[in-house]
Amino acid sequence: MDVNQNFERLEQEVIRLMEVLEKLRKENLEQKEQIQNLERDIGITNAENERLKPIETAHEESNRGKEEIKGRIENILSRLDGLNL
Repeated sequence: MDVNQNFERLEQEVIRLMEVLEKLRKENLEQKEQIQNLERDIGITNAENERLKPIETAHEESNRGKEEIKGRIENILSRLDGLNL
């Protein structure tokens, strides 16, 4: 091989590496954008979770109240059944 061929091979390899570098930079930028979007989504989700916590607690308390009332009504009905009316 002569010097000219070696130089051409080196030049082709440098060009190929520059193309790979450009592709990796583009992928890196896309990944950074995706990370930012996911972090934004996480923030929104966390805010929604905080907003829903008191609602969930109120719902649980309401269900407990309903269960207590149901139990009391069942007790009354059971006592009425025992009276043989």
